[in-house]
Amino acid sequence: MTLGDREKILREQGDNYKQMVLALRGLANEILFDDSKRSPAVGGVVRCGRKMTTSPENRHEPETDVTPDLVVQLPTQHGTVVECKWGTKRDEHTFERQVAKLIVQLEKYDDDLTGWPLSAKGDGDLKNHDVVLLVNHEDSRKLARVLTTAQSENRLSIRRGFAVVGAGQIQRTNGIWLELDLEAGSLRDERKTNKLRDRVQINPSKLAHNAEVALVELADCPPPVPVMLDLIQRKIIGNFDKDEYEQFRFEGEVRKPVSLDQISEWMSSCGFRQSDRRDAECPRREWIVEGMTALIEMKWVEKSPATTGYQWVYIHKKGRRSPYEHFIRFCAKRALKSETADRKMKAREAAQLTRKQQREISRTAGQQEHADAKRKEQLELEVKSHPLIPDYIRKFGELPQKRTGKKR
Repeated sequence: MTLGDREKILREQGDNYKQMVLALRGLANEILFDDSKRSPAVGGVVRCGRKMTTSPENRHEPETDVTPDLVVQLPTQHGTVVECKWGTKRDEHTFERQVAKLIVQLEKYDDDLTGWPLSAKGDGDLKNHDVVLLVNHEDSRKLARVLTTAQSENRLSIRRGFAVVGAGQIQRTNGIWLELDLEAGSLRDERKTNKLRDRVQINPSKLAHNAEVALVELADCPPPVPVMLDLIQRKIIGNFDKDEYEQFRFEGEVRKPVSLDQISEWMSSCGFRQSDRRDAECPRREWIVEGMTALIEMKWVEKSPATTGYQWVYIHKKGRRSPYEHFIRFCAKRALKSETADRKMKAREAAQLTRKQQREISRTAGQQEHADAKRKEQLELEVKSHPLIPDYIRKFGELPQKRTGKKR
């Protein structure tokens, strides 16, 4: 694989992740949207990767924490659990295994879950909710057809409102918009069902008016490394003070001390809101540490002389245009270097194995040769010890030789 091929893969992975996050934001906004007021419902909440607890009657995992990708709740106590599947495998065997696992996952959510953030009850109970499967547009129709068949064959049973929603992007005159389309099923809200069935097109800039999703750039799954690096450097630069901006403007370089706690705080707005221990940490601290380690390799960051905790010095220089492309190129080179090292290691292991096999063959051949010699020696002893052989040798001088030629 060439460097260009690796860069293309990383760029596609980054685009897919960003599209997935946009789809989650768009669907959450649509669920919260009050069409009568033409604005998101006041008091509605969105949580990502929130731990919800199943009931003792759950068909698969009773009294266990499950983590749907989104939990959306309106102030009217209407709730929605969203599972996102972005990009399924194309080979049929793997796809079938993914579907079987997905069916179990969806049926877990068809339960009296507790842990709803706005529930009036202490355990976070809610009387009823919808279950939504969010899928990228390329796979949504196929997956909807397969799940509909599974329902008709009683391999999938969901008693609550269940819908498969496809998400894609369309080109408009003023940019790229998000499109949501109901592929199968329905929600308890008939008006919302019909609206999604007719397709909903959302201008991403309009999501800025919904405080729950306005600044979100991360889900509860780790982003590709170039995406994380880009977010980290943007947040660090965005938190320069006035003196640091002036220094950068006049000197072309600024060195800013940063810590893990600071970066975590600055990046907290990149994830969905968190309210209690049930909500997933986003971004996770290990994502930040991995990103800073990569920036150290790029020489954009230095380790701080401080001896305690995670502390670094970010070095910002002029001339760094298109940082995201820099990060893609760096990650592509690092991946190729790792692949090359793996190939060399495997080649060395194969060579060592070959030499070991050769030594084993030589050792086996030597053992066989030694065994043959011992056998020949034993046979000679046995022959000489025969009672008639010594008399024959005294009379004729040697043992008779086996004739191999033709008789004359």
